[in-house]
Amino acid sequence: MPSKRLTGKLLAVEFIKTGGATYNLGGHQTALNVTYDTDEADMTAGSDNYAFMKPTVKRNSASLTSAVRGTFDAATWGALQVGDEGQLLFYPEGKTAGKPKGGFPAYVKSKSPAYPYNDKIVREAAFSPQGGTYGTDVFDPDVHVAS
Repeated sequence: MPSKRLTGKLLAVEFIKTGGATYNLGGHQTALNVTYDTDEADMTAGSDNYAFMKPTVKRNSASLTSAVRGTFDAATWGALQVGDEGQLLFYPEGKTAGKPKGGFPAYVKSKSPAYPYNDKIVREAAFSPQGGTYGTDVFDPDVHVAS
């Protein structure tokens, strides 16, 4: 039996500001791109023929593109300001218990609306990392699930 093909249709995205206010950024997203990355140090010695790199600190980032839905989105996105700190959480298959959960402590690095001439208006936001502990407030949707 073939496995179910996943889409972003059920994706839930929220940003919980430091201090507790929660903003639902999902529902009409066109894309959420999340990167789990690491910095690296060059450990190459003079006698090595090839570069030898060693992983150092981990780094997460995300960018969200969402279609504008009118006054609801204006209020939500208006309250979300560049520099706001908190936690970005995302649920690829919705927030149902047992479904995948991702996220990390982050701040809003940038946000920008786009007003194309003959297409839907979209908003974009980028999120940069602010540390965290794996499994406590850094979640990998390939491993962690909603409770």
